[in-house]
Amino acid sequence: AFIMSIDLSQYKVGIVLSLEECGKCKGNNSKVLHSLRVRIGGGTEDDGDHDGDVVSVVTSANNVREQSRVVVAPAGSSILDDSGELQPVKKTSVGGVLSEGMLCDSYMLGWKG
Repeated sequence: AFIMSIDLSQYKVGIVLSLEECGKCKGNNSKVLHSLRVRIGGGTEDDGDHDGDVVSVVTSANNVREQSRVVVAPAGSSILDDSGELQPVKKTSVGGVLSEGMLCDSYMLGWKG
């Protein structure tokens, strides 16, 4: 399958600062969702958030833990959907919880194999 070229510079590598089950968020197919706080900025101190440094992400990924390193597509970037089309990532509310981006899997990064 053809995978188009993706501008990887729009993505950020982040560290999961906190993770909690999101009981009030309801996902498709009744998946368990988690609300994450992810540091995607350059700050290293845990005692304060800098503007844009920490984002909230709601995800159904079950392999994420605190201190995991993840790739985040922040709001304003684009990801490849299941049909190979570029889709914009937007801030959205999932069950009343703000999600400011998406975690990227290998397909979204253009990897195959």
